[in-house]
Amino acid sequence: MGGAILAAALLVIGGIAVWNAAAPQTPDGIVVDDFAEAPEIGTWSLQLGGLTATADGVCEAGQDAALLILVDAIGHPSSLLMLDTATGESAWEVPLPDGLTSATCAVASVERGAAVIATVDGDRHAGVLAVDLVEGELVHPREPAELLIGAGGPAGPDGDVIVATATGVARLDSATLDAVWTVEAPGASVSSGPGVVVVGERVVSYADGADTGWAAVDGAWSDVDGVLLRVERDGATAIVHAVDAGSGRDRWSLELGEASAVPIPGSGLLLVTGGGAEGITAVRLGDGGTAWTRDEVLGAEPALLTGSGSAGIALLPITGDPTTVAVIDLADGERRFDLPVGDPAEPSRIVAITERTITIAEPGGDLVAVDAAEGEERWRAAAGGRVVEAGGRFIVLEPGAVSGIGAGAR
Repeated sequence: MGGAILAAALLVIGGIAVWNAAAPQTPDGIVVDDFAEAPEIGTWSLQLGGLTATADGVCEAGQDAALLILVDAIGHPSSLLMLDTATGESAWEVPLPDGLTSATCAVASVERGAAVIATVDGDRHAGVLAVDLVEGELVHPREPAELLIGAGGPAGPDGDVIVATATGVARLDSATLDAVWTVEAPGASVSSGPGVVVVGERVVSYADGADTGWAAVDGAWSDVDGVLLRVERDGATAIVHAVDAGSGRDRWSLELGEASAVPIPGSGLLLVTGGGAEGITAVRLGDGGTAWTRDEVLGAEPALLTGSGSAGIALLPITGDPTTVAVIDLADGERRFDLPVGDPAEPSRIVAITERTITIAEPGGDLVAVDAAEGEERWRAAAGGRVVEAGGRFIVLEPGAVSGIGAGAR
């Protein structure tokens, strides 16, 4: 295969890697196409009237549904379009406000029937908008707000987002953009985990913004598979604390040294690699115990990992060989096979990972399916554009158009 996996699947914050919005992720409840044979390319085509859909402007909006942010010839956001990814039909298209230079889908809540869009205008003012996923109506906040948590980070369980306003930090209802609560803390750093929001030196309840009474402790907080983690750094040394969401007390702690702890979403595991440590150790998020250890040294750069807890595999870089990744079984750490991914100067992308298949888009336009158990190429098809997964379907983005790829097995 030509090409190499895009090295942007994970971000490392405070010694722990967290999932990047650019990495392939599929919300719970969406079934992804898993083709046994090469699919039909171009089952439908939709012309976009001179506008273009980009990969970072595709937002999951339920099974067979995607919200597209369409941009004009100079890349400025122009409108939002609700797409049926099975048929190519558009339910609605609504223009965005004039003067925007960027727009990003922060979070979509199918249950609430709304998506929140983070925006930046020509004066570099950040803002948020909400859109009704059924009617396509735009909702504006009561006062200017800048998104803090939601874009590629842990939005609330109901899809609400945390924003900065002129008066402090607020939780906004994702459907109406009304403030559920506001904490007066202008300019404070903000992070979050299950049930709590950390605002500067205060830990407040996600539900109502009330102080929890927990001691203010330094560190980067995050929500990993529903577990509240705090990463503390002392120079080059990092310590991961799993925090009880009821009391704020540590459930367990793990000293990483200079290594990195990389969560694979949906697996309940942290993979500890690098920092001079030999091999890989899988740590259980539930109790901090060791699930398995492998002495084999692969790669020490966590920004190159990707994986899927639901599929049970992780892809790890191999030191000294940027053209290949190792596919690791998350159940026991066994190295299933090595996957050749080609020249790093021409990166391919992982489009989707399921139990049966790793689907890769090569820079030349081919879509390639690899058996996730054995590593054999199952099929190859010429897609002709940038392939993304949306609503459980594969769609092809081209200048001025978007098209579909055959139905697949469900």
